[in-house]
Amino acid sequence: MFSLRPNYGVSDSTLSSSSLCHPRVRFTTASGQEIDFVPSYSTNTLHEGYEVPVQYHPDHPQDAFISSFMELWVWPLLAGGLGFILAFMGIVLIRLTKKTRSRVFVR
Repeated sequence: MFSLRPNYGVSDSTLSSSSLCHPRVRFTTASGQEIDFVPSYSTNTLHEGYEVPVQYHPDHPQDAFISSFMELWVWPLLAGGLGFILAFMGIVLIRLTKKTRSRVFVR
């Protein structure tokens, strides 16, 4: 089991394309190592000098990420939503097939 360490980083500069940008975030680990990284998603809310919450694994600080709703919850919510839709469709199909079977055998 591993634990992520919370920290704060500062948005240093941006790599922009149109109105969205990929901010470059810099932070210092608990051991004093300075790390730069670019998040995996684009945003238009972070600008140079903004302080952002960062989480990283102590053994792999280069794999850090911004601790935001998007990074933490978007994939679990999408997977859960898809699972709910598929389960709902399965229940509807089971009920429909049961109704058609009962109509065929009843005389």
